[in-house]
Amino acid sequence: PFQSFGGHQPYKDVFSISGALLYFLSRSQNFLDGNKRMSILITSYFLYINGYVLNIPPIELYEITKVIVLSSPSQKDNLIKALSDVISSSSLKRVTI
Repeated sequence: PFQSFGGHQPYKDVFSISGALLYFLSRSQNFLDGNKRMSILITSYFLYINGYVLNIPPIELYEITKVIVLSSPSQKDNLIKALSDVISSSSLKRVTI
């Protein structure tokens, strides 16, 4: 989600990058166990360091990652867009004191 091609970045804001991050990390099998949990953790941390807190119950996040894992690769663009929208509408601006 952080690469560009020909000067074009396909993911332009923190929410579209977060959606792509959640999608690609959930789909890849980097670990023997815990791939979905790690994708949620990394996406949540990415949002946190960019000033947001993800406000989705953990069980719903887990169900979302299951949908991602079971989806067809041809659904990638639609899923990333949907994930970006859900993350955007469910994120709260982090307050610093």
